[in-house]
Amino acid sequence: MADAAAAAAEEAQRSVELSKLPLFYADKEKDQFNPDQWLERFEKARNAGNWSPAKTSSYFYNSLRSYALQWYRGLKIFRVDKDDWEQVRASFLENFGSRATSRLVITDFNNLKQAKVETVQRFASRLADIMYNYEERMPVDDLIGDVPETTGNADPCAQYYALPVAVQQEMHRRSCMLYQENNLAYMGVQFFVAGLHPEIQLEVIKDGTIDLGEAFKVAHKFETAMLNKDKAGPSKINELDTIEDPEEKAEIEAIRRQHQQKRMFQANNGSAYQNRTTNGASYSNNSNNGSNVNNGGGTSSNNGQRKPNPAFGKTCHYCKKKNHFQSDCYKRKRDNAPPVTTVKEVRINDEPIESVFVSKN
Repeated sequence: MADAAAAAAEEAQRSVELSKLPLFYADKEKDQFNPDQWLERFEKARNAGNWSPAKTSSYFYNSLRSYALQWYRGLKIFRVDKDDWEQVRASFLENFGSRATSRLVITDFNNLKQAKVETVQRFASRLADIMYNYEERMPVDDLIGDVPETTGNADPCAQYYALPVAVQQEMHRRSCMLYQENNLAYMGVQFFVAGLHPEIQLEVIKDGTIDLGEAFKVAHKFETAMLNKDKAGPSKINELDTIEDPEEKAEIEAIRRQHQQKRMFQANNGSAYQNRTTNGASYSNNSNNGSNVNNGGGTSSNNGQRKPNPAFGKTCHYCKKKNHFQSDCYKRKRDNAPPVTTVKEVRINDEPIESVFVSKN
């Protein structure tokens, strides 16, 4: 007796848990599930709990709100028996179900394209839901039909036809259902690949799989890689890193350096008043007025090497600008002016030395 009471209590508790279904309002703004999904959850709970007709009617009524409750209360007017679950279920699908007609399923297939901002995962889920609706509306019994008649004793399936008719029909049904399952899976992968974004579609086609699950993995992996690449931004690749031959790499690097040096010299207009390095010595010749002495402050020796500009840092007493003597001042020559009298120039060892003294006048 105690065991029976405990079992009854456990069953009652399980029935209560199963009856805790989400509410149905028949309102897209409030419902957690669409009507088909909600009805499927209700029927699974009903079958698992082995509800009696009275419990089924009670739990169903308690789960309805708003427009759905209005519909339920009006069932009597439409001569629907509220205690007959099959009648209530049919009326529910008529009023709220999305699988009311096959035409709706066909329309879903027409719109089966991955949207611009739709992820592969969401597209795959939408496809699965459409395929589910398609299978639900499929007239299975009409498609399966009866067991084909035997063609005689020579028929290779003679042993099959020797079985009882009921066994033959069950084997025929199972065989057709297996074929239908495989056919749906193959059709699903075709619709899935055909609806993907072009770049993802090409990647799945290259993989060559005919399994929907594998096709999804390939598409999802490629999409994730593209998203990560977009977040990281474009990467700069050094072409030299792709060259394996060290000699070829050294030659290319040398040509690149020569080209870079040539561009730098051209950018400076070939001016001699730039930092130069000759035999380890650096000479800077800067002129603000564009004048120069011996190509910018250096004299060439017999061996072709440039010597330092002796006027570097000096101020011309005519134009008051640096790095040249007034004897070589372009402005004074252009003005055809005589040298400033307060300046005396002397040369020692053929090198001009400029000094300033105060005139008595």
